[in-house]
Amino acid sequence: MPTAQQIPLKYVKSLLATGSTDLQPANATRFFSKLLYEFWGFCVNGGASLTVPGGIADLSFPPGFQSGSNTLLARGADGSTTFGTDIFQSTSVNFTQVNSGSLIGKYLVTWVPGGSSTDDSVYRITAVLDPTHLQVSIHSGGTRRLGNHSVFWDRHGISWRLVDISATTQLSGWGEGKYMVLNLPAAPTVNPGQLVSQVKVTHHTGASGVEGNVGITVSPSGSWNSSTRLFTDGASEVTGSWFSGNTPGQVTYTLIGAGDFLIAEARAFSPGAQGAFTAGSGFHVEVPQRLYPPALDPNPVAWLSWTNATPSQVASTYYNGLTMVDHAGTSRQWTTLVRSPMGTNVRADYTGNSYGTGQWQQFGLPAFRFAFINLDVEDMQYLSSDGVLSLSLASQFSASRARLRRVRFSTADMKTGTRLGDSPGWVHVANGVLWPWDNSILPEGPWRFGV
Repeated sequence: MPTAQQIPLKYVKSLLATGSTDLQPANATRFFSKLLYEFWGFCVNGGASLTVPGGIADLSFPPGFQSGSNTLLARGADGSTTFGTDIFQSTSVNFTQVNSGSLIGKYLVTWVPGGSSTDDSVYRITAVLDPTHLQVSIHSGGTRRLGNHSVFWDRHGISWRLVDISATTQLSGWGEGKYMVLNLPAAPTVNPGQLVSQVKVTHHTGASGVEGNVGITVSPSGSWNSSTRLFTDGASEVTGSWFSGNTPGQVTYTLIGAGDFLIAEARAFSPGAQGAFTAGSGFHVEVPQRLYPPALDPNPVAWLSWTNATPSQVASTYYNGLTMVDHAGTSRQWTTLVRSPMGTNVRADYTGNSYGTGQWQQFGLPAFRFAFINLDVEDMQYLSSDGVLSLSLASQFSASRARLRRVRFSTADMKTGTRLGDSPGWVHVANGVLWPWDNSILPEGPWRFGV
């Protein structure tokens, strides 16, 4: 099976939206679309072009969204960084003159074509030090070093873009149905013979006509037609109300991705653009490891979405809400099975349930009899399990169709933010769900708001 080194991971961790003290639902959703465009098109899939994104098959957004003069403030391919710092250097422009010298709160997008460094990320600019040097908030990306804190690495020839995401949210022409179609170019690396699967991410308005919803549509075979703007094998769209709160407030965004998967999450200060919820909204799309012969399952893709959620709702979605297209072309929700640490004589609810209380959730409950069973105190190592997707219906049965590669599971009593393993490693999100992580420590934890 391909390793993480073969398919490099990239991160945008708990990035704070500039001007988000008054970010309304519509602008919060627009901000997400622009951030995703920069992350996926350049940090993850960027090539030699400074204006044409990679990994995006098609998109429809307001004029100026991609590289308009008010949204793309400067660009270059001569960037450099020094190990242990949060300083970015370029001599191709004068930073004190770009945007009249007002770059604080704008964003620096960096990548090296074909590179594997987690320095490829999106950073909020905190200071213009002189005409050739910018200081950034390094913790959204960077390389985990120096006590597991993020810093820049020694790099040269970095491609970069200076973007004003807040200005992008103010463009005319926003509204229902704006979209981008993302390629998953590493799908054939995960499963030999698989086509390049695609996911369409759509910007929607809610029932009240206010922008704030995000939809995802997955095409296992990557069948997008730019003329008809349709998939020939697209699954039913999953739409969620990401921002439906009535109180303006701060919002952070987390993106974790590679050529074979994408995890996206938005989390707002409560109460705020998402109301009084503690686990935000997001989606997870990945190419799992195929367990059937290629002829029977040529293009496996699994996905899920959660909106305005509590931690248990997020966990419940992972345990019982991952969707795949079956052999008849029907989208169905599959059950996630995990390994039992106590053999076959185990209560059924030890392995999670529809309420999202967590894998092996009973271990921490009855008089602490099994509390922290996942922790080896002597070696300070944690027990976790991968998951396989299973389906049991009268007309459909599959004991284990595919193995999930970009999420793991452990006990529900583990503290949120617990980091397992080195880079690449994992971090505990909620109720036993673990996401890919680089073992970095963030000043305010993996998520700035909530648990």
